[in-house]
Amino acid sequence: MNRSASELRTRTLALASVFVTWSAVLAAGDTKTVTIFEGRQIEIPMPAGWSFQTKLDEERGVQTVELADPKKEIQLDVSFLPDPDGEMSTRKALEEQAKRIFVFYLSQSIEREMKLVSFEAPGGIGVSTTFTDRKLDPKHIPEGEKLMSTTGLRSWKGVYLIFTLLSDSKDSAAYRSALEIVQKGLKQVKAPASF
Repeated sequence: MNRSASELRTRTLALASVFVTWSAVLAAGDTKTVTIFEGRQIEIPMPAGWSFQTKLDEERGVQTVELADPKKEIQLDVSFLPDPDGEMSTRKALEEQAKRIFVFYLSQSIEREMKLVSFEAPGGIGVSTTFTDRKLDPKHIPEGEKLMSTTGLRSWKGVYLIFTLLSDSKDSAAYRSALEIVQKGLKQVKAPASF
């Protein structure tokens, strides 16, 4: 097998793995619906056994959802914010916002620069990046701490969200499932009447 065929086979197997993982998430779990501002309802696919909590910052009107897998390998926090004027509707706007608000993570990570990865999402777009905590030893991570933070933004008409996915590795099935949930799984199922 030549190198090109080998690379193609590896990529095909990787994509099949993602598809199988995402299919398993949808088949094995449930969905939760959370109401955010303006009566919008967001449907969230829930893998079997994962915990689900919501928190409302009544002062700012920001709804946050927290998910965690049963083994506590990951924690995913997603906060929903209004974007009535569509300021976060372009990739450039998301990248600029990410560079502004994620600079804190960069200053405490081993990474020297913020490498943003763009992704397509249902009804919109998103960007994300990963930071590795420079204070932690990857071989001896204290309980309750996570080595990596994958953070990002995703937008669709009238809404944008900020997410933080805490983990010790990007290789676990729980990490891949959580990332798929935030990139592809979250869906608005009810919009405001004037929408």
